[in-house]
Amino acid sequence: MQVLGNRLKSISSLWPATLVLGLAALARLPWLTWYSLDVDEAFSLYWARVPLLNLLVDLLALRGDPHPPAYYALLKPWIALLGENEIGLRLFSALSGIVFVALVYRLGRELFSARTGLMAALLAATAPPLIYESLDARMYMPAAVFVLAGSLALWRALKRGGLARFIAAWAWLSLACYSHISASLALAGLGIALVLVRGKRFWKGILTLAGVGLAYLPYALNAWQAGSAQEGAVHLRAPDLWELLRFTANWSLFHNAVLADWLALGSAVALWAIAAWGLARRAKLEARGWLLGTLIAPLLLVVVLSQRQAFFQPKFLVIISLAPLLLAAGLTRSAGVAALLLIAQLWGYAALWQPAAQRENWRAAGDYLSDHVGPHDVTLVHLHFYEEPLRFYYSGPIVAPYGSRLSTYDEVAEGLAPHLNAEVLWLVQSGVGYTDPDRLLENWLAQRYPVITEQFPNHIRIRGFLLSFTGFPPLPGTTPLEVEFTGGARVTGARFDAQALPAQDLWLHPPSNWLHVTLYATPGEYTLSLEDDPGNVWGQNLQRSGQPTQAGPGEIARLDYDINLNPEMPPGDYKVVLRLSGPQGHIPRADTGETYVILGRVEIIPPN
Repeated sequence: MQVLGNRLKSISSLWPATLVLGLAALARLPWLTWYSLDVDEAFSLYWARVPLLNLLVDLLALRGDPHPPAYYALLKPWIALLGENEIGLRLFSALSGIVFVALVYRLGRELFSARTGLMAALLAATAPPLIYESLDARMYMPAAVFVLAGSLALWRALKRGGLARFIAAWAWLSLACYSHISASLALAGLGIALVLVRGKRFWKGILTLAGVGLAYLPYALNAWQAGSAQEGAVHLRAPDLWELLRFTANWSLFHNAVLADWLALGSAVALWAIAAWGLARRAKLEARGWLLGTLIAPLLLVVVLSQRQAFFQPKFLVIISLAPLLLAAGLTRSAGVAALLLIAQLWGYAALWQPAAQRENWRAAGDYLSDHVGPHDVTLVHLHFYEEPLRFYYSGPIVAPYGSRLSTYDEVAEGLAPHLNAEVLWLVQSGVGYTDPDRLLENWLAQRYPVITEQFPNHIRIRGFLLSFTGFPPLPGTTPLEVEFTGGARVTGARFDAQALPAQDLWLHPPSNWLHVTLYATPGEYTLSLEDDPGNVWGQNLQRSGQPTQAGPGEIARLDYDINLNPEMPPGDYKVVLRLSGPQGHIPRADTGETYVILGRVEIIPPN
């Protein structure tokens, strides 16, 4: 009976941890398709398609990608099982995020107590950055799981012995290092932790870490040589230790876009003070040494190695940071502070689902191009590797003539030459500060062709350049018109890109939506507006330069306009009104004498 009672007690003690794991799953699994695929995730898909042998040979030699091959190899069966879609790509990371929470609980229980482990797991389950990375088809969350599993296995091996535990620690840590290079920094942390903890199995632990180092050495040497050959990462800089401590405290628990600088600074000081107080007052000496060694040593290594070449990004902290566990040690008996911290995390959690939180919104870019690219247009992506995420959402033809950063206008002209016989060239760019810092490509086009529209999905820019005003038939869906103004100006057709649309737009150019109108008319000073029946104006066309100069007298040309809507306009039916201006004001129609033309009507619908 006593054995049965102990077993029931053990089972009942797992219910709180099970609920926390359920919360972790609820915060991750329903949102697998929320974020658009970004360029890094598209590269994950690209490498997961590569045959396994080629994948291993290329990535072990750092050809084509700076990351080790383990994650891409492990992603293959998920895609094979679930398909090349957002769920198939991200489920591995999402499940890794849930396992990470379970491992935080187990390690907290081993180092401190069941209560501390539960608090740490709750912080990890609801931490916005950990949720964010769990929805990213990249190696960061799986690598964090491998590091944590190796750390837990090594701790148990030191305390309980057993060859199998040391082998498990070696296997997990080796897998972590071959998933992301930042995981190798954890080896130094575990080495320092071993020195601080000591114990009778100290040398077995050292031999285990040495074995991991030997397994990782071939790749590490290749990575070091590749780093020496590079010019340096132009978009990264070396952080100092204070920045890393701030990143660790804030980024590991809040989304980095949530906190203002002053608030981030204050919260970092407060969080580290809580952790230090908890470790000093409650932690056992060996647990204190283990946790501080595994956390501080990797951060110091980041500072040292960054002096040679900047490589650090805050998301790397997911792999090497145990901030939730560190804070839980200080919060176990401070329910009020813990509650405030969880409320702050919920604030950050809400920010994850705002349109501005999208990494690169290739989904919105693909949807827009699908609706607007005409049969005689060309879509050009710069640089070439952005073709991968765009193809995931856009099935039309794409050209990507530039394989590297542009340095001269001659390079621009050479790449564009085969594509200048199109009607519209749709230029799609991302990361322009790195890919074309002098704006050579867009400047070359803007000096020669008018911009018909611009769209701004998160971290992406789409610009349409009208290469030819004449010589192509009207776009499908164009409404024929027979309108003539006094003086001979004529309008023969108009096309709206939507018949119903909301006044607000949160994806392409917040806060207001645009109605795109393509007009077929003789060149002139046209203005377009969106008006209600009493004549109140709720939208006006944006002013852009670029009237056709090659159109002959009286020749019909294509003219494009974006009508910028008032985001506060009420839902309802509105008319699209055209006016032609002359030296003396609006020019009247030849047939009716009216100074306006109603091109058609559109419906403004409630926001999505």
